[in-house]
Amino acid sequence: MAKKPVVLSIGIIFRNDIRSIEHCLKNLTPLRDAIPCELIMADTGSDDGSREIAEKYADILIDFPWINDFSAARNAVMDEASGKWFLTVDTDEYLHADSDFGQMADFLNDENPHGHTLATVVVRNHESYELDGNYTDFMAIRLLRMSTGVRYQGSIHEQWCLPADQFRLTSLPNIIFDHDGYVELGANTEKGAQKRARNIKLLREKLKQNPGSLLVRLQMIESGGLEEDFLDQVRTGVKMVRKKVDGWMNFGPPILRYAVYAADARKLPELEKWVVLAQEMFPESMYTRLDIEYALFARDWNENNYAGCVERGERFLRAMEDYRAGKDPTARVFSVLKMGNDIQAQGVKIVLSSACCFEGKLERALELLEGLDYSLLNGQQTMDMMKSAQEVHFRSELDTAPLIRAIWEGINTPKPSEKMAKHRAKIFHWITGLSFLTQNQKLERENEAFCRNAYTLYFPLKGQCEVGNAAAMMAMEDCTELESALRKVEDWDSFPIQALAHSLECGAGFPLPGVPLAIEDMEGLAKRLAQEKESFYRIVEGLDCTKELDWQEITWNRGLVIAAVRVFNWKKSDGMDADEAERWKEQGLALANIFARTEGMFISRYYRPETWERETIYVLPPMHRFGWYCAQAFEELENGSIQGYIHQLRTGLSLYQDAAEIVEFLTDYTPELQEPAVPSAELRDLADRIRSILSAYAPDDPAVTVLKQSEAYQKVAYLIEGTAVPVVGGAVQ
Repeated sequence: MAKKPVVLSIGIIFRNDIRSIEHCLKNLTPLRDAIPCELIMADTGSDDGSREIAEKYADILIDFPWINDFSAARNAVMDEASGKWFLTVDTDEYLHADSDFGQMADFLNDENPHGHTLATVVVRNHESYELDGNYTDFMAIRLLRMSTGVRYQGSIHEQWCLPADQFRLTSLPNIIFDHDGYVELGANTEKGAQKRARNIKLLREKLKQNPGSLLVRLQMIESGGLEEDFLDQVRTGVKMVRKKVDGWMNFGPPILRYAVYAADARKLPELEKWVVLAQEMFPESMYTRLDIEYALFARDWNENNYAGCVERGERFLRAMEDYRAGKDPTARVFSVLKMGNDIQAQGVKIVLSSACCFEGKLERALELLEGLDYSLLNGQQTMDMMKSAQEVHFRSELDTAPLIRAIWEGINTPKPSEKMAKHRAKIFHWITGLSFLTQNQKLERENEAFCRNAYTLYFPLKGQCEVGNAAAMMAMEDCTELESALRKVEDWDSFPIQALAHSLECGAGFPLPGVPLAIEDMEGLAKRLAQEKESFYRIVEGLDCTKELDWQEITWNRGLVIAAVRVFNWKKSDGMDADEAERWKEQGLALANIFARTEGMFISRYYRPETWERETIYVLPPMHRFGWYCAQAFEELENGSIQGYIHQLRTGLSLYQDAAEIVEFLTDYTPELQEPAVPSAELRDLADRIRSILSAYAPDDPAVTVLKQSEAYQKVAYLIEGTAVPVVGGAVQ
């Protein structure tokens, strides 16, 4: 069977592109299957395995030593071409799977010799290698009719320069190449820096040869944002546009766009003047109506000028409608249109909806949110959208149920990837969880626009996600109903902890019988509960340390109490008034008592008796060591031994120095230490027996020294020696 004549020659130059070359070549396969093609490649000096990859795909593979001239390399490839049309591709560009190859075939098979000689395709510049975040589109001239005989010109940003009578351009907007080559330029990598330096050097040489070229000036502005003379290049470009030098109609709009962006970012005095110039010279250009309008829209938002933000945002959206309808067809041909994609349009709608909330335009805010494509959102946009949705909800009685259901379904749609959908869901749970915070609920109620708490927005998601389940639980009071709801929680990490706190304060049992939790899960929940200190302390103070507990209950109590001990402020704050100080003291004493009881119960049940002996207690975690001696201290106090109480606290502190503030608090505020204590009959009897023993030895006898170091002597030393009961003002005496 005879081979079909080549219609399309695809040309690629490469050097050390192992990261991307196979991805690029593999994605060309559908095009090569749909249209008779040849793939011509030139290796300009690879040593990383790129050439071996190229050999698997190329129909023609040549070597071309690199001479710092992109045109020379591309022309060497074109010289090998035999197709009717030539398509140039870079190895960091990947033909989009949804491209319309039928559109390409119809165009290439047009036999009209007086038809188009050039065509553009969409090059989509992505900000991440995953190709799933923000991007800008550029209509790049990539197709040339070979019969023109034209070749590339320019050592960098090379182009085909056709005579005016042959320059017949059309666009193929449904042929899209995803491009990630600019990611490294913005990632502050060594390779990116080298690439930038190479480009700047070639551009400066090109500018030196063509100082009056507005195109080269635009290219220098686009690539030289980090150069010391960047503003000089911008100002020169603006002057050239104002003077209407050759090319001003084509290159003027993007140059003024860059000028406005630079002025806005650097607070230049020329900002307003350049904005007016762009609006006067190019009022219908999308670089003016979209890119510049967006810059002013963002400035109004950042300055809390919500009225101006609403006005500019609405203008931007009208311009986007015109752009999609095909107005200003040259937009994206001479430079990227930074705000001309769906992702940016969605971002404007989200911010505009928030501005509408602050301006009292709540119906419009809701309409904007309902008009979003939630499956296209990135993480930042998901967060901003949820903030705006909560604003609409808490400020109004509008029906937001359809909105929140649609949002939940949309953000979980695996577009553009499963990874992004999971990221959106994670952001959703984080930002929605903030609406449950007690402090945020309080701030909402204090707002004059308050209609209902923002967390109630999530009622319609009951049974679909943990946020919805938690919102529903916040409205429950019955313990049985709450315990039933708690049994259904599957993902505690995404479950708003305030709903658990509410359940516990209502008296719901937890952990639930038959639903065991690992100790690390209990500790995690306890730490999260501790973030809401006011309700958390009430929960801890309500623990019953006297009844018999099963292993889940006692482990849960332990987690709660240790978390409370860690977050409690054991040092008195200077800002406390008398009532606050008294409440703080009572709270601290109650917490210490609960901690001692809980630790004593836990350790005695879960460790062998020999473990908590002084010689072996070091096998316990530090907090348990102190907890055990704290339990012994309170037992001594109950038996009337103040000296024993202090001794046990000191021993615990010697085993865990981080407990110093707790010990100091207890020695300062334990009521029994504030008044002289009446020794018990047992202590007086012990003192009498020790006196009798001491009387049998000389004061300097070694046996006396040993006896005085004993624990028994320490308990009654103040009775024997006639000293006062030691009331200690600090952790160490």
